[in-house]
Amino acid sequence: MKITDSLLKQMINEELLRVIIEEPTGIIREEDIDITETSQEHKTSLAIESFQRLYRHLDPDTRFFFTRWLEKALIRNLSVDQAIELTSKITSASKGNIEPKQPNKK
Repeated sequence: MKITDSLLKQMINEELLRVIIEEPTGIIREEDIDITETSQEHKTSLAIESFQRLYRHLDPDTRFFFTRWLEKALIRNLSVDQAIELTSKITSASKGNIEPKQPNKK
């Protein structure tokens, strides 16, 4: 018996099981996976595409003010580690511009 791609996909979909561990009791259950449910990656890509479509349709003034607002909102939500990383990159870049390397220095 030759297994075609469609038959193989059908067999895999029939055999897929999702294991769910119920937290308080620790009981393990198996349920069929809903293959019609879209994945998180697919939902994310759809959201990005719709946002890009909306952003392209904005006029330049609205785009400018939206970008400014988005920058401020993102900066407010930075974690401490992200802020430290960002400031260290800015500091090293500005230090490199102030004191350029001198490769011929002896």
